[in-house]
Amino acid sequence: MKYFSTPAILSFLVFALIALTNAIPTNSTSSTVNNGIPNGATSNLLTHPRGFGLEYIALDNDQYFQPCFPNHAQPKMCTVSFIEHPSWNSLVQLFIYDNTCKRIGENYHVPRDYLAAKWGWGMSSELPMYLVLEIERGWQPGQNNGVKLNYGNTHFKPFVKSPFAAEWTTNGRLGEYTVFRAAFPCK
Repeated sequence: MKYFSTPAILSFLVFALIALTNAIPTNSTSSTVNNGIPNGATSNLLTHPRGFGLEYIALDNDQYFQPCFPNHAQPKMCTVSFIEHPSWNSLVQLFIYDNTCKRIGENYHVPRDYLAAKWGWGMSSELPMYLVLEIERGWQPGQNNGVKLNYGNTHFKPFVKSPFAAEWTTNGRLGEYTVFRAAFPCK
């Protein structure tokens, strides 16, 4: 039985970490979408993901959407993300994350008409109450009105006035995809 020295094992681990780091894509380019990012980062709608340990949703043509940014300073903040594509026959994908960006709710087939209904559409998650989303049928990125979030006693339009700083909310287009991410108070 052979024994390995601690320096040899540490060297192997360092080389493995370097190899892993070099394998992660690092060529990211900003999109032209109006998207603020906390702490001065450069883009959150990316051509190639860079963040290690953060979730990215792969779209077509090597494009990725980052549906959440962690905010450890705000334990009562959650995030809802929206993705729509014209070929999905008026269906959208919705995701809910806690403040650490743990995915706590998802729905891959929400009819757009449900979101535009008079009382909105309630999305379930690991939260104790439903998040009710009201999104006008004609809403497009760049329009401030047209999206309303309701959670508990909090009702607001995230692109007009949010309970959190503006950098936690973004909307835009990535190719043919319509996307948004909006923070909401959840506890």
